[in-house]
Amino acid sequence: MQSDLFVIRGFSSFANKVCFLLSNCKSGFVEGIKKILQIDSPILQSGRKGGTLPVDPIYLRDFHIKTPITYVSSVVMDPKITSAFQKDWKKFHKKNRTILSKTREKALKRFMKKVQETSSDQFTRNWVSIRYINRSMGHGVFAKKPLPPYKTLIDYTGWFTADQKVVENSDSTFTFTDFPKYAIDGAKMGNWARFMNHADEDDPRRNVIPWELYLPEGPRIVFTTGSRGVKKGEELLYSYGDLYWE
Repeated sequence: MQSDLFVIRGFSSFANKVCFLLSNCKSGFVEGIKKILQIDSPILQSGRKGGTLPVDPIYLRDFHIKTPITYVSSVVMDPKITSAFQKDWKKFHKKNRTILSKTREKALKRFMKKVQETSSDQFTRNWVSIRYINRSMGHGVFAKKPLPPYKTLIDYTGWFTADQKVVENSDSTFTFTDFPKYAIDGAKMGNWARFMNHADEDDPRRNVIPWELYLPEGPRIVFTTGSRGVKKGEELLYSYGDLYWE
């Protein structure tokens, strides 16, 4: 019920193109998308200047890292698949429910409701920092304060699209176990969850659990701490699942 609920996969040139197209859209259109889809970052209005990638202001302000990845607090739906997805999800959700305890499901839904009501996950950003580790690992996420056991941390955000549109062997994308036709691609847009690194299931350092949550509007991946919580200064790690390494 934990990391084997999903397959995480990687970088998408399709999402790449989408972000740069969005960055050159008229401001009115962009503002509409931001309002509906809870896109926090004003980077979508900036575009590229002088051939260099823009730096996302939210990642720079809240995490002190320079990245062109657009910070979004909620998944951004690919408009080309919206109609098909709604039909598929209505049919699937009618027959399937989240495989979680009632207590866990309530806690995750309570977290998602707060994000939706505030149109932001900013309240989570003072819990963690993002630090550069090394060239092979890249960045990682570290606890700025002690995090108690099974605390709801964040949901995985990005470009919600058809799985077939995601580049194969990508390492920033979640697909869903029982709903594999669609995926969340975090290659070029997403929140701090996309920077969490892997630890094997039997690795004692593994301290974060991903849960698959079914909401009326669609499936989501929400992370909590594990049974021992996370100490201040510890890196947040979870298992990407066996299929990630195939």
